[in-house]
Amino acid sequence: MKKCKEMPDEKAKEMRTLLNVFFDQCTNAHLLLMDTLLADLKNHFNLTPNDFITYENECFLLLSDDDHTFVDSAKKALIDLILLLL
Repeated sequence: MKKCKEMPDEKAKEMRTLLNVFFDQCTNAHLLLMDTLLADLKNHFNLTPNDFITYENECFLLLSDDDHTFVDSAKKALIDLILLLL
């Protein structure tokens, strides 16, 4: 929340609201799923930081229509948060 302190009050309030929605939806099962996904990406695609150099200072957000890990409100909150930070 350090970044919130550097924002105007209204933006900081929006940021806190978005983060609260996100963290309310972020369960241990979800974190395990995300860790497993990252391990699979590393182990099966041999991705390295150099593979993403083209996207330096960019944000990658991969959302699948059939992944129900995030409810729609959490997906929207995540997208809004990223757009706020860019």
